[in-house]
Amino acid sequence: MTLASDLYVTEGNGLTYTGSTPFVAQYIRKNITVVGENAYAIYADGNTFFNNNINLEKGINVISENGTAIKIDGSFKQPAVPNIGISIKDGSTVKGKENAIDFSEAKTALRIDVNGNVYGNIIGNGLEGNKVNFAYQSGAQQGLFDGYVISGVEKIENWGNLSIIAKDKTIFWSGDFNNKKNAILNFKIGNSANLNTPLLLIEGKTVFNTGSKALFSYVGSNINDIVNKDIILIQSNGGMSGTVEVGQGGVNAVSDLSPLLKQIDSWITTTDPVVNGGIQGNQLVVRYGVNYEGGDNFVNIAKQGGISEQRLQAASYIVNYALSEYNKTQSVRSGELLALLTSAGNSNTGDDGANSSVVDNGSNGIARLVEQLTPNAEGSEVRAALRVVDKMRDQANNRSFYLRNQETATPWNFWAQTLYTHGRQGNEADIFGYQTNAYGINIGMDRRFRDEALFGVAFGYQNSHININGYGNTKDVNSYEAMAYTGWFNDRYFINGNINMGYNKNSSTRNIGSLNGYQGNTRAEADYNSLQMGYQASAGITFDLDIVKLQPRVEYNYQWFRVEDYAESGSPASLEVDRQSYSVKHLGAGFTAFNTYDLAFGKFTPSLSLMGYRDLNDSEVITETAGLVMDQGKGKGRFTITGDSIGNDIFEAALKSSLTLKNNIILDGNLNYYKRDGYNEGYIGLSVSKYF
Repeated sequence: MTLASDLYVTEGNGLTYTGSTPFVAQYIRKNITVVGENAYAIYADGNTFFNNNINLEKGINVISENGTAIKIDGSFKQPAVPNIGISIKDGSTVKGKENAIDFSEAKTALRIDVNGNVYGNIIGNGLEGNKVNFAYQSGAQQGLFDGYVISGVEKIENWGNLSIIAKDKTIFWSGDFNNKKNAILNFKIGNSANLNTPLLLIEGKTVFNTGSKALFSYVGSNINDIVNKDIILIQSNGGMSGTVEVGQGGVNAVSDLSPLLKQIDSWITTTDPVVNGGIQGNQLVVRYGVNYEGGDNFVNIAKQGGISEQRLQAASYIVNYALSEYNKTQSVRSGELLALLTSAGNSNTGDDGANSSVVDNGSNGIARLVEQLTPNAEGSEVRAALRVVDKMRDQANNRSFYLRNQETATPWNFWAQTLYTHGRQGNEADIFGYQTNAYGINIGMDRRFRDEALFGVAFGYQNSHININGYGNTKDVNSYEAMAYTGWFNDRYFINGNINMGYNKNSSTRNIGSLNGYQGNTRAEADYNSLQMGYQASAGITFDLDIVKLQPRVEYNYQWFRVEDYAESGSPASLEVDRQSYSVKHLGAGFTAFNTYDLAFGKFTPSLSLMGYRDLNDSEVITETAGLVMDQGKGKGRFTITGDSIGNDIFEAALKSSLTLKNNIILDGNLNYYKRDGYNEGYIGLSVSKYF
């Protein structure tokens, strides 16, 4: 049975197997979601018989929002060694409201292989031969278990890297547990974990094979919750055996990925005297403290992940402040910041603990957190505001072009323009790219005087929404701009000029720590303002070539811009960012080619403009100097992150058309392409004007 597309069912079960005809191997490669009460995403009734596995492939999701994801009541072929059942492959996910997989009424034993994520319980039928292979797909892989119970299963094995989400009560596994050679059992301990009872209770015996480990990863919001507390990772009622060395200061089976925590002690203890493999005890206990010497190691690991020197200096400041402040105060705020930093030790897990390709090892986890801790310095809000001015200047030049080509002076013209913009900035070295979508409106009034001069005023508003690459950071910019423009001209020459002043309201959101599963506040948010003012001067000449008119021109643009200082809130790593000012200078040259055609209903003027601009102040770069909001003491620390040049050389092309109707209404449209270094933008403008 094959699904051609994703399956979404609002009432009843999803994919259903029924009938007595044996099923061959099943390959499910489309998502299945059911939302009905007690509905199954996959259901095999009691009459079904499978000759081979049910395979979930290509990272699909099998989800029952209000019931059990997979319910098996039928039978599987039973070879000498049971190895037929459900195979969760390629990082696929099985998720139920309470139970993920229920084969309690199946007629035969099942084997379940998991290279993916299981959210919910696994309920077996208690038959001999039942087995769960975690982190397995033809060898060691990744796995995640986020449930309370695995019952009715004889054997549970971990072949690779298995993450277990600690719960508000002890997780129970029936049967025996075998942590295979070099396998890693990683306990994710967050805010909801109950540390007063064992995290995992195994009814049978537990075996740690050569090179296997049990990792402890803290993703909660405050480090005070775990420091110097005895935490029972595993209680195995059948006892523990394997290559676990017990001694003061270390148990080989237990370690932590964060360099900011250190294992004070760990040991095997006895609740019921059971001796297995020469080791007495059935509880694996660990106690952790803060490693106050771990700051340099944290930074070195980030360096191995490819982090730039600027960001490493910022990371050194943040980490060492966190350690120093926690050592002095053990305050809630310093505990939250330290917890955020220790969460970076988690390997290859996403924001819910699921397998993720974004962070694939410990060093990358720390490196990626450092990128999140430090400002983006991509300057998207600055450039969005500068582009508002560019577009108003373009419209002012359009109006000058129209007024110069009127046959006679007219009374006041009133005009309005709407704009839509889409732009993309690519990633460059240490600077994240972004995408911008903007909507705006400009309105104004102008007139021509004495057949040789013009004057006008304009007001504009634009909303820009910016998505920054990498970690889902966003910015929103609301820009308000005022401009006055003027010009002088005769039949051959023209001179234009304009001045502007603007105000911008900015909102930013940075995501910090969510990729590591950190359960504290992962959003640093800020509202702040910026101001700008500047001018443009241009001059040109008109050549009438009969079939086309050509207007070459030169321009000089100057813009001053200031971003006010601001403080983020939310995340314990929120930053206080200092005020920064910039100046942008461009010298441009280009031409406009146009002609006017008399039509029955008016005059039609199409045109093509090409302009290039040279950045005269390329030493001006996006700069963000910041420190932690909580660092308010004497001599508070600061670090600086710099980005791309704020100006850059520019190329712009525009196709425009103007239609002058006989009722004194003028309709204009423009399609512009704008390129600045790695930034590419297209925008469409539509305007209407009328003189009275």
